[in-house]
Amino acid sequence: MKYNITVDASVKLQLDNHIHFAANVSTRFAKSLRNAFDKVLHGLSDNPERYPLWLPTFDLPKAYHKILIKKRYLILFYIDSSNVFVDYILDCRMDSSTIF
Repeated sequence: MKYNITVDASVKLQLDNHIHFAANVSTRFAKSLRNAFDKVLHGLSDNPERYPLWLPTFDLPKAYHKILIKKRYLILFYIDSSNVFVDYILDCRMDSSTIF
């Protein structure tokens, strides 16, 4: 079964902000971050359940799964039937409770 992937518009903006910030330090790292994100998105259509649930210390209205890329960036998504919705990409150094 192939899943349909929907990336929220705010995620694209979040990713662009992370890439822009990373490019100030290393354009090579910024490109690798973009490539890692694209690779993860492509792989989500096959088996999104392979990623563990994210268990924050606060309540959320949905059960989010998590993917860590580049040791620092957390991609959060949820599965609804045959659809995967990517809602957030966070820098793990941020306090995620203030985002929700």
